[in-house]
Amino acid sequence: MDADDRMKPERLKLQVEYLQEMTDIGLVSSKVVHIPQEGHDARGYSSYITWMNEIKSFKEISTNRFIESPLAHPSVMFRKELISLYGNYENGNFPEDYELWLRLLDHGVKIGKVNACLLEWRDSPGRLSRIDSRYKLKAFQVLKAKYVSRWLRKELPEGLNIHGWGAGEVAMQQITCLEEYGISLECIYDINLKKTRAPNSLADVRHIEEIPKAGEIFLIVLIGAHGVRSKIVSFLSKRGYLPMKHYLLIA
Repeated sequence: MDADDRMKPERLKLQVEYLQEMTDIGLVSSKVVHIPQEGHDARGYSSYITWMNEIKSFKEISTNRFIESPLAHPSVMFRKELISLYGNYENGNFPEDYELWLRLLDHGVKIGKVNACLLEWRDSPGRLSRIDSRYKLKAFQVLKAKYVSRWLRKELPEGLNIHGWGAGEVAMQQITCLEEYGISLECIYDINLKKTRAPNSLADVRHIEEIPKAGEIFLIVLIGAHGVRSKIVSFLSKRGYLPMKHYLLIA
C-alpha cells in the first residue's frame, strides 16, 4: 500500500476468513474505491477500476486475466507458501504485480475476491503506474504475449489455427509481440472495411462476417475498448463461441 492509501478496518479479518473457508483459493483480493486527486484526468483509471470491481469470481478473473490486471495490488493477500512454490516478485521491464498474478494463474493457482470495497486507492498524477516505463503499453503487451503463448501451447488442440479480431495500430503491436513468442495469426478480422483492404497488414485481413463456426479456429480478441469488447463477446456468443474454449480476450 502507498502511504496515502487506506484499508478498511475489517479488511484483514475478512480476507483471512475467506482463505480459511475457501481452502482451494491461494490468493484473495477485494474491490476498491477510487479516489483521484484534483488536477489531472483520471477518467481512464476510473474506467479501469470500474471494470476491475466487476470481476470477482475465479472464473471471471481467469477469463479476463489477459485484458489488464484484474486485481488492485494493495488489496491482495496470499498464502506465503505460493512464494516458496512459484517464486517471488521478479524484476524487469514489466509491472511486477501483474506478472506475479499471471505466473500464479499459469501454475493453476486459484484467485478470489471479497465482494466488498476494502481499500481506498488514491490516484495521483505522479504514481508509478502513470510515469514508470514498466507500466507503459509496450511493457504490458510483451508480458501478455509471454503468458498468452504459454497458455495457448498448454490449452489448444494441436493443429488448430489461431485467428485474431482487431486490425488497429494497438492490435497490430500486440500481434507483433505474440509473433516474438512464436504465435502467428493466420487471419485477422475487423469490422472496418478499409482495414480489410490494407495492403501492408501482418496477415490476411477479412470482415468479421467471415469468422468461421465455433470450433473450427481459435480466436484472439485484440480490441481494448470496454464497450466494444462487450459487443464482441455478445457477437461471438450468438455464434456459439465460448470464452477460453473458442476465444481469448487479450486487450
